[in-house]
Amino acid sequence: GSWGGGAYFGHGSEAMVFDCVFTNNSGHYGASVGSNGGHVTLAGSIITDSTAETNGGGLSFLHGSAEVTDCTVERNYSRGDGGGVRCRDGDFICCRVKT
Repeated sequence: GSWGGGAYFGHGSEAMVFDCVFTNNSGHYGASVGSNGGHVTLAGSIITDSTAETNGGGLSFLHGSAEVTDCTVERNYSRGDGGGVRCRDGDFICCRVKT
């Protein structure tokens, strides 16, 4: 798919994702988890081995807001920006992310 091969959160959506594993996903933006205008809380999760054709190999957040806590983000790839995490034009908090 275009956004979020593992999970996608669109404009105005609210999501809380805890203790999940996203691996071997693909997409253009946010190969594992993508959000365009959503409000996402992601905690205690593993995001690995995913590939984005455009931006955000592991995670991609555009507009909206995101809080990422106690997550492992590793071995992700993007042909553009943000192999692991890409954030643009929104309110973003990333703390305690293992890469």
